[in-house]
Amino acid sequence: MRYSWNVACETMRLRPPIAGTISEAITDFSCAGFTIPKRLKIHWRYTNLKYFSNPNEFDPSRFENGVPSFTFVPFGGGSPKCPGLVFARLVILVFLR
Repeated sequence: MRYSWNVACETMRLRPPIAGTISEAITDFSCAGFTIPKRLKIHWRYTNLKYFSNPNEFDPSRFENGVPSFTFVPFGGGSPKCPGLVFARLVILVFLR
């Protein structure tokens, strides 16, 4: 069952159900030379080489030992998380079986 969940996580990492995870900037800040204004919707993908080696390859084994906190949060991180997390996980695993 664990490998099935790793496959699901790797699939969501490469092809998120939405175009990346969405957050909202709570303050104005700068990142990589860009100014991000407060309240801007921020979308990101899970392809950072710092956290995911060979980010464009499908490799479920990258989830064997977990990933660093907040580097992969398809259902949101911190509080609140997606209320459908447990149900979504169940549906995904039943579908894969």
